[in-house]
Amino acid sequence: MDPALVEQVIANAKEQSRRLRNLSDERVLKAKGVLTQSGEVTVAGLYALGNYPQEFLPSLKITAAVQLPLGGSERLRDPVDLDGPLSDMLVGAVDWIARNASTEIVYRPDGHAVDRPEFPLIGIREIISNALVHRSLEALTSSKNIEIRLTNELLVITNPGGLWGTTTDRLRHRGDKSAVNQVLYDLCKLITLPKGERIIEGEGGGIPEMLYRFETAGLPEPELVDTGVSFTAKLFRGRTRTGVAAPDTHREGTTLFPDEALANISNGLAIWEALAQAAGVADIVARTGLSQRQVTYALKKMQTAGIVSMQGGQGVRTTTYERAQA
Repeated sequence: MDPALVEQVIANAKEQSRRLRNLSDERVLKAKGVLTQSGEVTVAGLYALGNYPQEFLPSLKITAAVQLPLGGSERLRDPVDLDGPLSDMLVGAVDWIARNASTEIVYRPDGHAVDRPEFPLIGIREIISNALVHRSLEALTSSKNIEIRLTNELLVITNPGGLWGTTTDRLRHRGDKSAVNQVLYDLCKLITLPKGERIIEGEGGGIPEMLYRFETAGLPEPELVDTGVSFTAKLFRGRTRTGVAAPDTHREGTTLFPDEALANISNGLAIWEALAQAAGVADIVARTGLSQRQVTYALKKMQTAGIVSMQGGQGVRTTTYERAQA
């Protein structure tokens, strides 16, 4: 087992549960499904917290490759096997896609040019984490791994095992939670990536977030396919809008700016959503559930990025904030 991951799960589990707080570390690991009652490591525990799970279960990996057109001298480019615990594979897969997809130069509302990835990486991260967390761990799929394939037209991500207790239509709505493996799902809520990002939020918002990111980036709507034995996301290449990163008004009364400004601001997306209408700090706190300190910190970052404007004065109770006009 990876000592750092095990320690993280134990600490977070004890912090979140009064019942677990006074138990021994081993008892906590049993309670969270990492260990059986006889002390053996479970498949979910190995997959999430193992130092190298593939030593025991080789299919718990991701294979990725760029598929080149037929007729050429090469068939594949940059084929890789991504391994290690689930969190390592998530980081590795997002990095691989960022490396092999294209980038384009776009202009922000403040007039500065920036490089924009072909695919919104927040959306990519959501669909990869979905594939990793919801892949089947049953013996029937023990020979199947997650596959990522990039062609001239598509980015295709397939994981073993179909949907459980839900449909592709229901997945599109926030709050539809249906874990294929509840133990693994709960473990992943206790693990963060090296920079502090959560693997999942645990509120069923991953697919809606991915769809939202692709829509606001001007990309065609991804196709979700459930065959019962596998789940596939087909992400189409080629934007419906090119050139200047113009605002998107797909929601009445709102203006949506490119992902780049929000991606590096902690809690930025939640506050951006709360600012569909001008609001004061207290209103934003009520709408998001964040602390006042978190809200004010993010608002300062968003003002600096030029995507939020302040009406009033710093520290004045009547001050409101709103999305900056393009």
